[in-house]
Amino acid sequence: MPKLSNLHQGAFYVFISAAGFSIKAIFAKKAYEVGADPVTLLFVRMLFAAPLFLMLGYWNATHNSDEKKLTKKETLALIGLGILGYYLSSIMDFVGLSYISASLERIILFSYPTIVVILTALFFRSSLDRKDYLALLITYVGIFVVFSEELKQSIRIPMETLITGGTLVFASACTYALYLIGSGFIIPRIGAARFTSYSMIIATLTITVHYLLVKGPTFPSRDNPILWYGLAMAVFSTFMPAYFLSKGIKLIGSERSSVISTIGPVSTIVLANMVLHESMTWIQIGGTLVVIAGVLIISLKTKKEPLINK
Repeated sequence: MPKLSNLHQGAFYVFISAAGFSIKAIFAKKAYEVGADPVTLLFVRMLFAAPLFLMLGYWNATHNSDEKKLTKKETLALIGLGILGYYLSSIMDFVGLSYISASLERIILFSYPTIVVILTALFFRSSLDRKDYLALLITYVGIFVVFSEELKQSIRIPMETLITGGTLVFASACTYALYLIGSGFIIPRIGAARFTSYSMIIATLTITVHYLLVKGPTFPSRDNPILWYGLAMAVFSTFMPAYFLSKGIKLIGSERSSVISTIGPVSTIVLANMVLHESMTWIQIGGTLVVIAGVLIISLKTKKEPLINK
């Protein structure tokens, strides 16, 4: 059997990564059907995912003898970014997902690269060119089309519910964009694996405190299906996609990875239709393709890592 080239291997890794990230919303929706709430589900997901990232961090530390001790400033930055990216952003996403469809959630969340561009321009006073403005216009026109059509089609869902859910998911995308901007400064100093492992542990401690304050010292029983959905999310929609994405980027680069990662929203829509019986009109599908086009323009221009890992 002929050996796959680096291009084919990298493309396969990124494709699997995008598909893995895309099923997070499917797992969450199925968990909500059996009585899960956003806080419990996020707590279980993080509890299962944290040891995996901790092992990855340990493996990286044992294979990199030149790791430097964290400074106080770096430690504080890690704490802040861990809370912002993997706790605050995730809890708003999970709560928002309890209001809106999995398809709409993924489309709104997928817009975060454009938010990174906007916030970077605001914070660092960098200028946007015509291609930036075109990409932003295309992306948000597409989101508006999908959201408007969702309002028309959702007879049983009040408008206030859709607006609440959409606002929460968009806020999640904004906080995640802030997390990415901040991580861009600290990752070159401490390494991606170390940063991800530590920030994941910090977020797990934060959601554990949140869970104990809301639910008290209780834990879902072993026969509770919420545990299995949380475990599936931790392995297949958190750890494995993040690992495969990093391997894919290493083999084929961030630009090609960005292109392949656009399969994420499409796979979410297909799976939501098959598993959750969500339906989308041709207008919504068209709006989704418009959003993907806008994000793709931004991703190819900036040549940043796609990091579609929500």
